[in-house]
Amino acid sequence: ANLCWIGPTEVRLDLLDEHLGLAREGAASLTKPLVIYEEDRIEDEAMSLDGVEVVIAEGTYTTLLEHVDCRVFIARNRLDTMEHRMKRGREAFDPFIEEVLKLEHDIISPQAERARVVITRDYDVTFPNW
Repeated sequence: ANLCWIGPTEVRLDLLDEHLGLAREGAASLTKPLVIYEEDRIEDEAMSLDGVEVVIAEGTYTTLLEHVDCRVFIARNRLDTMEHRMKRGREAFDPFIEEVLKLEHDIISPQAERARVVITRDYDVTFPNW
């Protein structure tokens, strides 16, 4: 397994940011990628935005997006994340996943400074940048 791909470039943040911009501008629809994990492929999917008033972009590096009204940061460490993933049955303990989570944590932690809302590991909600 290769750890070189870990970081914001592993996802299409540019496309997600573009789609968020379109939604904010009132676009009626957009075409987005749809990942078919079972078949290891990606296809395009048309998505209607008719009647959409709120869009939530959730993910590992979404604090880096620009076309947002409010950034929320969940302040958890890699051990919290691993425990939560195991509780959900997402995967068993794996040293490779542990290393991925460590690298992601090092990349993500500084992004808390961009957030308007921070949720602590105890689920307290804080507003450090208001």
